[in-house]
Amino acid sequence: MAVAAGFDAFGVDATYTPPAGSPVAVTVIVDQPTEDSAIGPGLAVSRPSHTADLRRSEVAAPAAGATLAIGPESFRVRKASLDRAGLVWRLDLEKQ
Repeated sequence: MAVAAGFDAFGVDATYTPPAGSPVAVTVIVDQPTEDSAIGPGLAVSRPSHTADLRRSEVAAPAAGATLAIGPESFRVRKASLDRAGLVWRLDLEKQ
């Protein structure tokens, strides 16, 4: 399956901890796209943002406020969006 192959090739070990609950070992695909913020008419500032893809089979419903630890780094989940196929969550993260 394409989703499994992508996670096998590019995934890294992480720990997802919901706001109220026990930590869960997961595999995520991490990305650091840029996020543009308007600062005036025709002016924007680009800054790095953090996202991670997480299989729905590992966490059924990620919650805002949860923590995702990837190696020594820790992130707070700002929001989660499910892909069209309903297989992968895209987590919008804030570095802690």
